[in-house]
Amino acid sequence: MKICMALTVATLAAALLLPTAAAARDQSFKVVTMRAFASDAPLARPHHAQRPATLAARAERHRMEAAVASPRIPERAATSAGTCTVTGTVLDYGGSPVANADVQWAYYDASGNYNRGTWTQTDASGHFGFSGVAVTNEGRLSAWSDNDDTMFRRDWLAFAPGANDYVLRPGALSVQATRSSDPDWNDWTTMDVKFYGLGTAFCEIAGASGQASAMAPSTRYGIVSFWNNEAVEWQTSSPIPIVTGALSPGSVTVDEADALQVYVGAPYWASGKPGATIGYDLTNWPAGYKATFAGYDENPDSDVSVQYSGEWTSTGSAGTVALTVPKTTTPGYSFDVQATRSDSLWSFTDVSIYDGYQVCTLKASKSSVRRGALITVSGVIPTQGHSGSDAGISKTVTLYAHAGSATVPTKWDPKSQGWQKIYSIKADGFGRYRSKTLRPNRTLTLVVRYPGDDWYWDAYTSTQKITVK
Repeated sequence: MKICMALTVATLAAALLLPTAAAARDQSFKVVTMRAFASDAPLARPHHAQRPATLAARAERHRMEAAVASPRIPERAATSAGTCTVTGTVLDYGGSPVANADVQWAYYDASGNYNRGTWTQTDASGHFGFSGVAVTNEGRLSAWSDNDDTMFRRDWLAFAPGANDYVLRPGALSVQATRSSDPDWNDWTTMDVKFYGLGTAFCEIAGASGQASAMAPSTRYGIVSFWNNEAVEWQTSSPIPIVTGALSPGSVTVDEADALQVYVGAPYWASGKPGATIGYDLTNWPAGYKATFAGYDENPDSDVSVQYSGEWTSTGSAGTVALTVPKTTTPGYSFDVQATRSDSLWSFTDVSIYDGYQVCTLKASKSSVRRGALITVSGVIPTQGHSGSDAGISKTVTLYAHAGSATVPTKWDPKSQGWQKIYSIKADGFGRYRSKTLRPNRTLTLVVRYPGDDWYWDAYTSTQKITVK
């Protein structure tokens, strides 16, 4: 009945579709021209992703651990120097134990290769323990809280033969940020703050000021992220002393106007099929800054990732690189593209920011048919809560048609661009949808529009052309 109703109210849809019985019932980049932001578009996607802090932090954790060495190095349990045991306790700033924290040991070997060890969890008293740990003078212990919103790390630890015991507890440092004047960016509500020294601490601050975690004995470099795709670096020639369990008398001030930014500017809605080429915009990168790029599938059951070849160098103006999303990327998730600063203009830098491309599909049962033949369309769109085997929320998508060949609409209501609504389709909690049968009357192009939620923005699939002979 829905198709018949659509045919009654949409002249073009009637010309494109005949009623049916059911209706009566990859990895290199090149420099390209900069694309302007679509901030004047009705309901255009934001410059930044509104994502739960725990989801963003979890993705950041996986990314940080994986990106330390390229290519990734498998976990190794020992070296020729022998093994030892490592135990310890994870405490918060106030000295309370952190239960259910994920802890990992790691080390650098004699060749400078980074090797990841095994994981464990802290008990109710914040205690953890490892056996079979490689003996080294360059050991590392990292602890992530149960909700992934804080991280404490100690570096350059001695894992000596026998037993070793360490406490992971931060000090604190006051942070003050000034918002930029750009309304496309300055509406953030929290800051992710990371400070480095002989250890690293990561935490979230509500608003533009507050106390951030930092590891003793000092820090001289930090990163303040306002969004996943916007961050500002801080450095000082005189390290700020940090005392475990105490607030440092020093403080850090940053300005969002100095922040590095990245943005998936093309395709228009930063969404579409696997294998697409995207335009990845970089703004506010000072002249001489360089960046390398990597991409990661957010599907927790997928190992799809890519380290793009080459290095981009900023001229001081906004620029864009073209990057190809792997064809094996999972529909229904975001494929995150990360830019990592790679120049040596500073004595140390570790900033990585990323933006997402929403992977979604639209596929017809047949793309070339004789007039009056039956087809169906199906696909997958991202939906909040879907992760692996866990279903998310179900949502309603809208199927549109356009006479002949057409590109994806750039308006949320695409009627003025020649698109006509066919009908709505209910997608399940895994983002899967399937249409009723359609009978194309002439060559047309189809597209599906889907609404956003707390994890994903409003967007469209790629188009599907149906050639009628």
